[in-house]
Amino acid sequence: MATITSAQSGNWSATATWVGGSVPVDGDTVVADNHAITLDVDINQPNTLLTSTGSFSRFEYNGVDTRTVKARADSGTQTSIWGLIRMNGTGTLVFDGEVKGGAGTNAHGACNFAAGTLTVTTATGGAGTNAHGAYNLAAGTLTVTTATGGAGMNAYGAYNAAAGTVTVTTATGGAGMNAHGAYNNAAGTLTVTTATGGAGPGAHGAYNLAAGTLTVTTAT
Repeated sequence: MATITSAQSGNWSATATWVGGSVPVDGDTVVADNHAITLDVDINQPNTLLTSTGSFSRFEYNGVDTRTVKARADSGTQTSIWGLIRMNGTGTLVFDGEVKGGAGTNAHGACNFAAGTLTVTTATGGAGTNAHGAYNLAAGTLTVTTATGGAGMNAYGAYNAAAGTVTVTTATGGAGMNAHGAYNNAAGTLTVTTATGGAGPGAHGAYNLAAGTLTVTTAT
């Protein structure tokens, strides 16, 4: 299918947002070209890849209701993408698909910046340093079914850095040094059903380094 690139920041459903005026369809590669794309509608495009070409790039939800996106996302080679998929509201954003951290430093796949709920099916750390798959930076809730550390140093699968709640079903360390599957570094709560260490040095399945609470059912 086609590569659809953003022309400006705006709503996903608006033709003016996209170069050539074509709203993305299933199977397209969708590039946020240093723009903020608002997820104003539910998206059911499991074969669509969301990616970026600038550190300002993001696909975000700012609402109070529930928004569901079925697609794939990869932060690409850019640095300092604080969540290619970003939750900024008090509602719920459900991302049904894999979100990957990128090759650049701090190129996070998905990030919760607010008191809402961000749910991700699969979060994988990237090749870049600190390129987390999914990242919680607020008092909200981050839920991940499968979180895997990446090839980059400290590229966690799921990371809690706030007073919120992070729940992971399966957390696996990655190939990078300290690329934990799930990591708590705040006063919040991290709950993991199954945690497995990875191939990288110090790549724990689940790791707590703060005054918060870590609960693991099975650790191997």
